[in-house]
Amino acid sequence: MMAFTKKNHCSAFYQTLAGVLLVGTSCSSIKNSPKYGLGEEVYLSKIDEGNSQQLYLEEQGEVLEFYEVERKDGKWVVPDGKSPLLVIDKTNPEFANQLHLTKKSFDLDLITIPIKYRPAQSVVPSQINSVLNAAAYLGYRLDYYQLDGSATSPLGKVNLTTDHFGVSFGGFLGIGNSDVNEFLTAGVVPIDYQGIVLSKGIAAIFAVNKFTLGLAIGWDNLLDSNRSFWIYQNKPWLGLTIGINLN
Repeated sequence: MMAFTKKNHCSAFYQTLAGVLLVGTSCSSIKNSPKYGLGEEVYLSKIDEGNSQQLYLEEQGEVLEFYEVERKDGKWVVPDGKSPLLVIDKTNPEFANQLHLTKKSFDLDLITIPIKYRPAQSVVPSQINSVLNAAAYLGYRLDYYQLDGSATSPLGKVNLTTDHFGVSFGGFLGIGNSDVNEFLTAGVVPIDYQGIVLSKGIAAIFAVNKFTLGLAIGWDNLLDSNRSFWIYQNKPWLGLTIGINLN
């Protein structure tokens, strides 16, 4: 990890991206209710201009059933004998376009920041870095769902779809690497190597259907003995994040 050789930043970026995609692919087969899709959960639901209320969604083949719920021992439960408050037939979703669903949750993600923008420091101009890193992200998330029953196939069959928008705000902590050399230490360190850094900061993650992108503000701390000479020690940077959801 501390080899005194220069790293190819483009190579590091593609290695990072490939690693995240590999983990995301391996997780997709065991997570059947991703954040962007509806699952059998409790949602804050609103029909047109009516009052919002908590409803439990259950899928029964081609039918979506929404049940009223109540709090009992700290959990949402459907009262005994309750019939569905609303039933939507996927093949004839009469009320689908009138229904708005919201879900609040804590968000646990594994993220990487493939691109970091570092402002100018002393004689060193602004830089965009692509380096290998990974971080754990914990935040508060809001997901909004709008059912759409207007799409039809060429045969006239109705296709019930879900439009999704999500936003999450939180903090992250992780580890990565960064250049350490004479240029970035004001001439103090004569060697060129990849130093191990601790990254921390805050991020906002936005999702539209399956597309997810995040913006981060962070700080890096070099973990070896040259930390006091490194010009980026605990200096803020801006970054783009990509990642996968763990919960």
